[in-house]
Amino acid sequence: RSSLGLAGVLFVVANGPWRKPAVGAVAPAETRLALTRAALEGTEGLVASDLEIRRGGPSYTIDTVEDLRAQVPGAEV
Repeated sequence: RSSLGLAGVLFVVANGPWRKPAVGAVAPAETRLALTRAALEGTEGLVASDLEIRRGGPSYTIDTVEDLRAQVPGAEV
């Protein structure tokens, strides 16, 4: 983050990873979010995001980028 001059980095936890559609292939989204938050705790500028979990359904990067651009117009995503 600092070497690239980034204000922050979002770690976006997928709701339904589209490449892993099989039941039980990955831990539940809320568990993965909690683990990500725990891993980032105390590290300035690194934030776990539940954006894709709140949106629901399969997670595609382009949808997340469009959501972020709408939320923070003018921000570099």
